Amino acid sequence: MNPADYIAGDKDAGFTFGECFKSDTADREGVDNTPPADLIPVIAATAAGVLMPLRTHFAIPFAPLSFFRSRALERLICAKAIERVREAARKAAVVRPNKATAAPLAMDAAESKYLDGKQHPKGNAVDFRIPRVSLVDAGRWFERSGLPFDQMIFEFYNPANLAAGWLHISLVDGNHNRRMILTTADGATYAGGYPATV
Repeated sequence: MNPADYIAGDKDAGFTFGECFKSDTADREGVDNTPPADLIPVIAATAAGVLMPLRTHFAIPFAPLSFFRSRALERLICAKAIERVREAARKAAVVRPNKATAAPLAMDAAESKYLDGKQHPKGNAVDFRIPRVSLVDAGRWFERSGLPFDQMIFEFYNPANLAAGWLHISLVDGNHNRRMILTTADGATYAGGYPATV
């Protein structure tokens, strides 16, 4: 698929394939972030189910901040979280009799499990901001629309600055969407529900 091709919508109101895997971090670090062919239908479904309804309702052009991420890119972006996961696994492993070999294996297993649970590398999640629309307004409209979603996360939200933070919405197949709403100010601790507003 050509990066200029539209994966959802059209040139008047849509999203290109290239927008779905564009990453400044990948470009800077030399990481190939091209999605595999088997994930293109998933990415298309996420774009159609999450981005297009927002684009249509608010009638404001916007591009994803982050959509598909290869596993290698996810590892780079989530490096701090992975460090925390690996350290927790190391501490848990040191109580085992064979701790010299148990700790490295436990740390690798914990990292792999963490990455396996991430939704960006599966094409299920997208991060975005809409110009002139608060994250809370975008999130509340999406929730009240009745559209399915798995997680809606207000990440690094700052009610005094519309340009701060972003909204993460994910969509999975079938009837497995949990409609979870979470807020995080630091990317490490999460609280249920919408963020406090000014």
